[in-house]
Amino acid sequence: MIASVLQVFLRDVGFAVGQLLTLGFFISPVLYDRAQLPDGFALALGFNPLAAPIEAIRAGLLGLPVPWIALGASAAFALIVLLFARGLFARARPHIEDFL
Repeated sequence: MIASVLQVFLRDVGFAVGQLLTLGFFISPVLYDRAQLPDGFALALGFNPLAAPIEAIRAGLLGLPVPWIALGASAAFALIVLLFARGLFARARPHIEDFL
């Protein structure tokens, strides 16, 4: 939602979103387990909002305990970003027609 509003005013956002999604895929623990990383990288990866849902799915499939606190923090972060995106869209809505 944020990218769609920015795309109206800044045309290069569409190209940047594709690059950022590729980067986000590789810095999310989709292809590897966070325990395989050095301690500094593993700690930094904990701040990635996609790490908790991915690790929760992995834990559920393997029969391990689900990290509920990290999953709740990730959901809270997603809710905050959603509220920010709705506010941004509501504020930019009267001007979007002029730029399209």
